[in-house]
Amino acid sequence: MLEAARQYFREQQYVAELPIVDIGEFLRHDRRRVLVDVLAAADGQLSADELAETITTTELETPPAELDQDDHVRDVYVSLVHVHLPKLAEMGVVEFDSDDEVVEQGPAFDHTQRVLEVVRGETDGTGGDD
Repeated sequence: MLEAARQYFREQQYVAELPIVDIGEFLRHDRRRVLVDVLAAADGQLSADELAETITTTELETPPAELDQDDHVRDVYVSLVHVHLPKLAEMGVVEFDSDDEVVEQGPAFDHTQRVLEVVRGETDGTGGDD
């Protein structure tokens, strides 16, 4: 995945809003990639609880109504609040209010989402239609 991101930057002669090291750190974690997908689909802010439940349903491939994995949701929540959200906030991908535990897209969110789409092969990275 990281090589696809590097190739994208070489081809587009694009100056990254995030250093390539941060992009590699981001791409290395499945949960961070899912988090970006969830926030992209959300309309505004999400609570850390909502985010944890949604990510859990994705990871377990289980509809929310059938979700009976409280331990897994709790584990996802803890990893989000203590690891992933602070790191992504530091990178500018999200804005995370640790007091209210509310998450929203940060200033580097669109760029990060675009890199993720390129890595997945969903776009050619030019910003237009393929």
